[in-house]
Amino acid sequence: TPFLASSCIETIQADVSSDKPGPFDFIREGLGRLMGWGMPQTTRLLPVYTLVLPTAVMGVSQYIIIQAARATMLSTFRQREQEMRDKSTSVDGKEQEESLYNKYFPEMMANFAGNLLADILLFPLETVLHRLYAQGTRTIIDNLDTGVDVIPISTNYEGFFDCFRSIVMEEGVSGLYRGFGALILQYALQAGLLKFSKYVFEKISKELNPPEPLAPIDRPRSSDRLSQQRQPQLATLQQQQAQQQQPYTNYMEQSYRSTRR
Repeated sequence: TPFLASSCIETIQADVSSDKPGPFDFIREGLGRLMGWGMPQTTRLLPVYTLVLPTAVMGVSQYIIIQAARATMLSTFRQREQEMRDKSTSVDGKEQEESLYNKYFPEMMANFAGNLLADILLFPLETVLHRLYAQGTRTIIDNLDTGVDVIPISTNYEGFFDCFRSIVMEEGVSGLYRGFGALILQYALQAGLLKFSKYVFEKISKELNPPEPLAPIDRPRSSDRLSQQRQPQLATLQQQQAQQQQPYTNYMEQSYRSTRR
């Protein structure tokens, strides 16, 4: 919790009013807050133990939502893929190999949906925690309403529920969703990258698993068709000739038998 609070402060503080933080400054600041576990450095800085439970609840809730959404998406993708395999197997009699797209893209889509759902549902909780992290740290932030100046953080919340109640009473429910547009912009960019990844996976899958060529259809030539048409006619003529020669053959057999007698 203290290290998370320190890294959060480094991401929201204005660049014009503070030096650029180093890559390991959050460790030093986190250790400072951890040493003063129950002794706040200023009158408005909250002790770390008051932030541990809300931080743990947020982390566990985020994990549960991500895993539930991910499992649901993966099961849906696998069910659809199995149905498509069964249909293709019943048609051509052989099972198709799993493509690169069907192997990796559902995993990416499930992770994207899980993180998006978790961030949307837990955005009010994250807003409250960020305000509690920054309280009493003498952090100056950019004024995002005007975009031309900076403002100090001068809140005096007593805890999580006091912060939540104060935001609703002073700013309304919409105050819990301040900065939500940046979240939508972030996931819109990720959705675009995911769409591009889908296109790349489909192209690679087609290159690695090209469709099998269809077997050529043997069509009879014109001469074969003419011979097939003439065969019934020849058979009919042979039957007629056999019927005409049958009386003569019977007469010759009778003459031969009488001569033998």
